[in-house]
Amino acid sequence: MEVVAVTVEQMTFMALRERIDAALDGPGFERDALRPLLRVLEWKIEEGLPPPTSAQRADHLRTRQQVVSRLRWQIENKVSLPRSGLPWVLLPSGTWSSSQLAAKLESVTRRPMRYEDRERLERIIRELRPDACHIGVGRNNFEGYVAFTFRDSDMAILDSPMVGNAVFVLKQDWQALSRLTKRELLDSYREDVQRVVHVGAWLSRIKEALGRPHWLAA
Repeated sequence: MEVVAVTVEQMTFMALRERIDAALDGPGFERDALRPLLRVLEWKIEEGLPPPTSAQRADHLRTRQQVVSRLRWQIENKVSLPRSGLPWVLLPSGTWSSSQLAAKLESVTRRPMRYEDRERLERIIRELRPDACHIGVGRNNFEGYVAFTFRDSDMAILDSPMVGNAVFVLKQDWQALSRLTKRELLDSYREDVQRVVHVGAWLSRIKEALGRPHWLAA
């Protein structure tokens, strides 16, 4: 079978984005080699998006613009977010209850969940309708947290049933950002991270941080 080479211009937005991410994480970082790839990625930013009449188009476009902005910053500052560290365990698809999540957290972390406030997990599931749940494991910042993620988005909501833990809304590239310490996130990635304390209208503040994405449209 003949193998046909694919040029950069023929790559999809997601494939080209993954190539740039891989180059940032690999050895031999070359800024001048990545700048042309980023220009092509910007050129493809509207490729494959829903039609202009679709209510989802603006959210998809905003997410891609955030990706391009993040990659440009990393390229120009020679920064690569860590890809190793805290692993996340993806739960089977379906519906989840706070009791199921708390039980899974205990079994994965092998520690009893004390001082629980399960109601806030229920509210996130009920009102924000995540497409997937991931459990954080390993002795790290987000052990015992649940990451709620959404289809076609790099955003995630990280919350824990343990009283005293705040919500972290990661607005892009959540798997990489979640491997940083909470202090690093708040000190160096303020545009990409929002910390929400469970007081007052905390769920409304999460929705505001997400930027009214299409899956919350009425």
